[in-house]
Amino acid sequence: MLRIRLWVYADMLFDEAEEHGDAPVDPQGWWFVAALLPPCTWSLDSSWRRDMARAFDDLAGDMDAGPLPYPRSTAEQLALRVAIDGAQTALADHDYDEEFATLPEYPGDHHWDSVIDELTADRDTDNFYSTDTSKVEAFLAAIPIDTWFLTFPGHAPRDPARGYRR
Repeated sequence: MLRIRLWVYADMLFDEAEEHGDAPVDPQGWWFVAALLPPCTWSLDSSWRRDMARAFDDLAGDMDAGPLPYPRSTAEQLALRVAIDGAQTALADHDYDEEFATLPEYPGDHHWDSVIDELTADRDTDNFYSTDTSKVEAFLAAIPIDTWFLTFPGHAPRDPARGYRR
């Protein structure tokens, strides 16, 4: 479920970057993934949205290769959180295909907080969604948007020549 969300959200965000260009996100308009990102990102350009789509892609690629998708940057941590929320909603709404429905259930299947805690070092990205603008500004001062794609210390960087899937 999570892997599918990562791939689908990457595709949708690539589409939104192409269709809307540099227009600011209007959460009441024809946006989906970009509107799920923190409001502090809504005025960013299509290049930033493509980089964010690649963050979803990178994590999906990790899952395809076998390891769990441990984020290597703030952007990947945010992408993972958005995808986990989407997977949780899809599971609750029974929004999945028949093949997925035939999988056996396990006791931990609905422990989404455990998934978040296991795969992310912290929940700092949640603060970018705060309605308290001073809190958002404080976190943007500590973790500026232009650093969101930089590799966390102690993590292997992504191949800089990997390009974009689309």
